[in-house]
Amino acid sequence: MKNSKLDLQSLMLTAAIGLAVAVAAGLGLAGLSTPAAFSTRLENLDLRLDELQRLSKLYAGAGGNRTDAICGRPAVEEADVLRQVIMGDAAALGLTVVRAEVSPAAQRPNSPLIPLSVRLEANGPYEGALTLLAHLQKFSPEVFADSMDLTSKTTSVTLAFSGRAFCAS
Repeated sequence: MKNSKLDLQSLMLTAAIGLAVAVAAGLGLAGLSTPAAFSTRLENLDLRLDELQRLSKLYAGAGGNRTDAICGRPAVEEADVLRQVIMGDAAALGLTVVRAEVSPAAQRPNSPLIPLSVRLEANGPYEGALTLLAHLQKFSPEVFADSMDLTSKTTSVTLAFSGRAFCAS
């Protein structure tokens, strides 16, 4: 009887040690499975989700294009407006415009978009050229760059830009 009582105590002690080891291992694994800065990552994910929801509203109803990326006027009118905006911005930034052309280009077959060819050559201060490029990036319709060359002329720069904007047909 005494021997069975000792066996029961050692069995309970073994079970208690096993349980303690299992709990410690579980807590250790839980700690390892939570990445560093988890709450910061979760907050960043929430911010990205908010941004994606905002952008999805911009793209809704525009055939996969941002609604502000496509002009709402006929292509010829939009080309004139875009040219005037570019000329006005360039003059305000102290740039001398050598060439500013914005015109409708050939539409691809089965495409709902009409491209506007944008070509610009200007001379003037470096800061003015960079600011004009930043403005081009923010225009509506969005102007996409095909090529851009910024050449230093000691006290000024020459900007040569070629790109496209798009209008719905």
